Amino acid sequence: MTFSTKGQEVEQVTYFKYLGTITENQLTFKENVNFIYKKGRQRLALLRKMRSFNTSQRTLSMVYKSLTETVLTYNIVPWYGNLSVKQTNWHKSSIRPVRSLNKNNSHFWTYIPRQ
Repeated sequence: MTFSTKGQEVEQVTYFKYLGTITENQLTFKENVNFIYKKGRQRLALLRKMRSFNTSQRTLSMVYKSLTETVLTYNIVPWYGNLSVKQTNWHKSSIRPVRSLNKNNSHFWTYIPRQ
């Protein structure tokens, strides 16, 4: 099937990135989940490194909320709700709850991917 607008043929692609969310032609969001997982791991590695330098809990919390939490939760409504059972199970098995960055602040809680 070909699409055209104003006499110009529109290229059909399997996925594209728009406003930071990767949308696939089948709306599986698998590419988006993989992208978020990879990006989240990079940001969380920074937090682990900072923690190894005995960075204060306040600073860790600030860095987490500004750099990591935003990546893990950006536009979560459309893609998380559309995950298949297999993707959801993969997502759950690939992450583990972490509370060690700040044990005194119950709001500071997220998932850190397994090493």
